[in-house]
Order: sequence, then C-alpha cells, then structure tokens
Amino acid sequence: MGRDSGFVAMHAATAADVVDLCMIPEVKVEMKDVLAHVDRTLAQKGYMVIAVAEGAGQEHVSTGEKDATGHTVYGDIGVFLRDTLNKHLKPSGGRTFYIDPSYIIRSVPINPNDHIYCVRLANDAVHTAMRGYTGVCVGAMHNVISMLPCRLEGNMLAEDGRIGETIEEGLVTNLSDNWNGPLNAHFVT
Repeated sequence: MGRDSGFVAMHAATAADVVDLCMIPEVKVEMKDVLAHVDRTLAQKGYMVIAVAEGAGQEHVSTGEKDATGHTVYGDIGVFLRDTLNKHLKPSGGRTFYIDPSYIIRSVPINPNDHIYCVRLANDAVHTAMRGYTGVCVGAMHNVISMLPCRLEGNMLAEDGRIGETIEEGLVTNLSDNWNGPLNAHFVT
C-alpha cells in the first residue's frame, strides 16, 4: 500500500460497485483511451464515476522533482484529470465533479479505538523489525496481528508482468457492464 500501489483505490472501487474506471499506478493508460472510455460510458449510462490512486497517471503529470528525502514529488493526477475531462466534455455540455478525499480521510479526529489499534500496530511493527524481519507488512487478519510479505500486499501483478488477480478482479467488477476491451494498458513490472 502506498503512493506507488493502487491497492486502496482498487479495493475501494471493487467494494463500492459504482466505479466505472479505476486508475492505478500499476497500469499506464493513454488519455485518448480514457476519453474514449468516458464517452462510451456516458453514452450508455449518462454519468460516470472514476476513482484515481495518488500515483496513477504520473506519465501525464510528472514534476521531475524530488523532495528533501529523495522521494519523487508527484503531480496532481486528480486536478489534471478533472481539467482534461472538463475540456473534453464542455462542447457537449458536460462537466465533472471532483472530490479530493485526502482532506476528508485525514481530517477526522481519532477516537480511543483508533489510537489503541495504531499503537498496537506500531509496537508490533517495531518488534518485527527488531527480530530482523524486513520486507513485511504488519496488519490485523481476523483480529490477530500478522506479518505478510510486502510483495503479497502491494504487488498486484504476477512476477512475469502478467495481470494480477487483484487487478483482474477490479476490471471484472468495475468494467463488466461496458467493458469493450483493454484501455491499451501497459503493465509496470
């Protein structure tokens, strides 16, 4: 999970069951294909819901900059997509409604249960590292704190670059009504 993984966006889109397009960093798409998909969906349904992971579409909005820690400063794909879609839809009278959930997600005060859970995860993550484990994620599975190899958590592609089960599930769930073939997706390995 993180800026370079569409884990949260893909699972949220799958759970919501109303998303018509989910853009994730693991799958590169051409904007012409996205616009064509938008046109097909709007013609069929009259509206469309798009979910976008933070790291998606960086080939279109890359800043080329690094922050003080050496991490890539990402361009804002949400604003880029909103502006591109508004420009594309304006001649036909269409428009977009853009919601940036980062403020909603990060602005809710924690409650005591959140604090206890986070302390528990933090303690177990530190103990895991002190035991010498690396490349693992610590999280709750059936209310038991567990370690999972990170490659199982974040890598949604098969090791040989083929589409992974999670992406396939997301494609089937989110595009089944109007799936007309691939969006010329290029999978990142």
